[in-house]
Amino acid sequence: MKLLLLPGLDGTGQLFNDLVKYIPLEFEVQVVSLNDIGGETYDEQAVLIAELVGQNDVVVVAESYSGPIAHALCGLLGNKLISLIFIASFIGPPSRISLLGFAMPTRWIRKNFLVRNLINFFGFNGRGAPAKIEEILNALHAVPVKVLKQRFKNISLIKVSDEIHDVACIYIRPAADRLVGSSAVDAVKCCYPNLNVMQIDGGHFIAQTSPKECAEVILDVLKPVIGARNTPFK
Repeated sequence: MKLLLLPGLDGTGQLFNDLVKYIPLEFEVQVVSLNDIGGETYDEQAVLIAELVGQNDVVVVAESYSGPIAHALCGLLGNKLISLIFIASFIGPPSRISLLGFAMPTRWIRKNFLVRNLINFFGFNGRGAPAKIEEILNALHAVPVKVLKQRFKNISLIKVSDEIHDVACIYIRPAADRLVGSSAVDAVKCCYPNLNVMQIDGGHFIAQTSPKECAEVILDVLKPVIGARNTPFK
């Protein structure tokens, strides 16, 4: 059994580094790099990730951009998907602001004063530490511009889903998310009747600013599952 972490827009997985530090070593954690597995669309990458899972049971954590991948995995993995945790994520159109990314020029991710302030305002609710803002910028700069543009295109093409899944599900919701609106959270609720929403103070990059709190929510899911199945995690 694995804990599978699916990253946000950058796809690198490196922005999970602080969160993973709070997951005990007894748990087998796999951070997926969307940049290494191939595929361009949500559905293509979901199929490839399902192949990575193989016959293992998994708990999937999907941050931001990866929400639709996790949603597709529900249908692909069936009973192998034990629980699903969304972090500031979505399975339908996230917000009008988020959809603007596809139309923005590629120079928007340059490391300058304006870009840092935009990331701070929309990603950290105006309270981002300079080091955290740099982490986001560095992760984005590690990805080819054409890949980022494709991901913004993927977001712009998302349709409201009507697929209902009864898997155990938690949504970690930042109290001040300026990139994923309440209607996007409601869309998740409609598809996951067992959804439990956990609110944590902060902006969209909640896994980076509150990694311990996010890890605690994840561990609250993992421990009862392991006990109930009476099997080791690895």
